[in-house]
Amino acid sequence: YRSISLGALDVSGTDAAGILFPSGLPTPDDNKNTLNTRIQEARRHARESFVRGDIEAKSSDLFNMQQMMFVGFACFSAPLRSSSRRVIHELKSSSGVIMLTGDEPYSSHVIANKAGITNGKRICLLKTNGDSLIWEINKEVRSFTAETAKKVQQDIENKRAVLAVTGDAVSALLSGTLIDKTVERELLPQTSLVASASQNDKCMFVRWLQSSCKRNVLMCGDGVNDIAAMREATVSVAMLSGFGHEPDGAIDVEDVRRKDRLKRRRIGSNRQITSKSKLSSFDEAGIGNSFVASCARIQYDIIHGIRKLQRKDKGSPDHTTTFDVCVASIKDEIERHKDLKKGGSKAAKILAKE
Repeated sequence: YRSISLGALDVSGTDAAGILFPSGLPTPDDNKNTLNTRIQEARRHARESFVRGDIEAKSSDLFNMQQMMFVGFACFSAPLRSSSRRVIHELKSSSGVIMLTGDEPYSSHVIANKAGITNGKRICLLKTNGDSLIWEINKEVRSFTAETAKKVQQDIENKRAVLAVTGDAVSALLSGTLIDKTVERELLPQTSLVASASQNDKCMFVRWLQSSCKRNVLMCGDGVNDIAAMREATVSVAMLSGFGHEPDGAIDVEDVRRKDRLKRRRIGSNRQITSKSKLSSFDEAGIGNSFVASCARIQYDIIHGIRKLQRKDKGSPDHTTTFDVCVASIKDEIERHKDLKKGGSKAAKILAKE
């Protein structure tokens, strides 16, 4: 509304302004509630009256389209929450993560990269062109051939690229419009990103993951376009609040909470020993973060590692000598200290084991 009432060009008397604000433009005297009400009404009138096709065709029965002119671009950025990358990393450690979005492929790829889903790899985009499939690699369009598909698959398997598919390509493949079982059977399961996806595209893809790939699917969504897919998923997570904009430099609140919970449960160096003796049963059992407990854990791992060597156990094929067992035990202890310091799921597993 400010661009209409305060812009360099006075358009307050145009038909468009009259449709958006039939009771008149907002004034500086309007209070916050009145202003918000007027803005909501303007948005509703815009949805009802301004049709993209009319604007592009320069024709409308409601107002003179010659009054509509290009004035510039408006760019918006929705920064990731500080916890997003950590959460994605933890999910990827035990399962695959696929991003389903209605946004266009390349802007979606930027977000997927920041979140750690694609990890900066080259994007190979599979899309439709009329009644056929085409590739778009490094923004260069290529025809879809078995040779190209095989090369893309090799790049994905060698972690040099990620597969992105548009929603219309997903629908065409899974609905039978484009019959290409090779793509559906070998390429589609390796998808990291589905972009420009409608509500139906998302629903169809989730259903296909369950039926054809035999996967349990957790669907996380925050909008109306996610509801159908969430109904199909094995488990659904609806983000109703707390997922909006965060200020720059915001801390990972949930990770801080988890570390606090670990502290309250006295894990590692936060464990307090109340025994009057110099050594407690915790230390001797290898529980805690003291020097004695570390030595006890290393000794335990060495003894069991040597026993496996003597039995020629296949459980540790990399350890061929006693020295290898000792080095591996010390390395495991160093990693344990690092995991405890970081907190998170690995620290929780250590606590559970103890």
